[in-house]
Amino acid sequence: MLPIIITPQGPELSDQEKDLYSKYKPYGFILYGKHCENPEQVQKLCADLRACAGNDCVISIDQEGGRVSRMRSPHWPEFPAAADMTDPYQTYFDLGTMIRAEGVNVNYAPCLDVIPTGQKSDAIGDRCFSSNPNLCGEKGIDACRGMIDAGITPVIKHMPGHGRAVEDTHYFLPVVKASETELQDDLKPFQAVAQSGLDIAGMTCHVLFEAWDKDHPATLSKTIIRDIIRGEIGFKGLLYSDDLAMKALDRYGDIVKRVQLSLKAGCDIACPCNTTFEETKRILEASY
Repeated sequence: MLPIIITPQGPELSDQEKDLYSKYKPYGFILYGKHCENPEQVQKLCADLRACAGNDCVISIDQEGGRVSRMRSPHWPEFPAAADMTDPYQTYFDLGTMIRAEGVNVNYAPCLDVIPTGQKSDAIGDRCFSSNPNLCGEKGIDACRGMIDAGITPVIKHMPGHGRAVEDTHYFLPVVKASETELQDDLKPFQAVAQSGLDIAGMTCHVLFEAWDKDHPATLSKTIIRDIIRGEIGFKGLLYSDDLAMKALDRYGDIVKRVQLSLKAGCDIACPCNTTFEETKRILEASY
């Protein structure tokens, strides 16, 4: 089983995809809005993916609530964004029960990034529970418990903290110039959840922190993954990269190279998302 998360090409698998996934057995798959037309279709897609890669493969999704939701009305209920949640446990239990029923078993949520008071972050916005790091950690624990109780593995993100990044990593590589002392607040929610004893996974961010590594964003930084995520945060779970196809990483090579660099830096699972069939084939062949 290769440590790669693959994006299917559409709402149903082609024969080419079935052959490719059956041969290389990726660790799992990620679903986007284009894969979620209705419950019956999603259930069949998940069953077909497992028939190719094995029943224990991961089928994952970004279903945070609010604007980051792949399953949407009219077929699925809408859930509030993190900033508007009054009961994170119940919200994520209900959300987790919903996606579990369709065949998904991993959710890239909750978002534990802290936007400092008075600042803004285009990428995070209302995805942040609170600008209070301690409150963000408490709500994060409740959210993770809700999903775990619903049978879903939560993936806390984006370590070691995306809230100070003004630019969106889908389009730019943000550079954070905050001092190590200032960055300690950003770590607190992740520390709280990582040290709660809950069975969780985690995700890196494509943000360059000058205080820790002037040359590499967290996803590609051995120093940040070893010393900050594994060290200071104390995170011991499975570590996923953020989407390696984002433009934030353009300067570090093509998609195959980025997969290799993320794994070499210390990510356990590489996530090259929304790749073409040919790119997916090259990634799997190079990783075999």
